[in-house]
Amino acid sequence: TIDEDSGEEKIQVPEEEKKGQLVPSLYDVLLEKAETAKDLGGQAQQRTGSDTFEFKGDVLLQCDKRIPFSVIRDVMFTAGQAQFGNFRFVVIKGGA
Repeated sequence: TIDEDSGEEKIQVPEEEKKGQLVPSLYDVLLEKAETAKDLGGQAQQRTGSDTFEFKGDVLLQCDKRIPFSVIRDVMFTAGQAQFGNFRFVVIKGGA
């Protein structure tokens, strides 16, 4: 959406697409990915006897200064509910 005061694009999760802090469409995709990763990890463990590919709930978030904390909070909450609770952030130092 566009901010009426500044004319700049405002990044947000539309309220009609949320249930509290949960973003159901994102939750559905992440939960499916978690289940797939668990299945693949279990299959690899059975074949190799190694837990190298065990699902650990790791998620990498790449954000920049334009993304409001409210969006990051909603994404983190939703990811946590979908079994992704180990967060890492990508930080790019640099210009502008």
